Amino acid sequence: MLDNNAGIKYITVVNNFETLYRALFQSHGVNSDNIVIIDNTLINNPISYNYNCIIKDLLKDPKPEWLVFCHQDFYIGEDILLRLHNLDKNCIYGPIGATPKGLLGMIIQTNGQPIGAECNECIIDTLDAMCMIINKDIIRKHNLLFDEKLIILFMTLFM
Repeated sequence: MLDNNAGIKYITVVNNFETLYRALFQSHGVNSDNIVIIDNTLINNPISYNYNCIIKDLLKDPKPEWLVFCHQDFYIGEDILLRLHNLDKNCIYGPIGATPKGLLGMIIQTNGQPIGAECNECIIDTLDAMCMIINKDIIRKHNLLFDEKLIILFMTLFM
């Protein structure tokens, strides 16, 4: 189901504000009105805990929104909201993921080198946690949260 009225929120956990302002805050479409910054410099909570707190808070607002969970050093080179309006809100998206055959999707590293293979709306087995995009409706429908018991740096969504 497409949703042409949904807004967007960028959510990031920050331990280095200089990096945030140099990267994510310079991204197209990101501004102080649509970014949720979780300051993790004083109390170093797990990212999954921080994300879950924000999810629970954002779900109080019934307004349809896309949530973009991304690293503080991630840069988005286009305003992605118009692209999201044309996507099925019952799926989870991101710029790069993996299959047994390799990486699909592409990111450009800070040294200018690309990683992955360009594709348009590829189906993958796992999604890289540097940037995950999900609509609030699917979170509500399936009661999705990040796994706070997972002790390694990788996170999974579970139902």
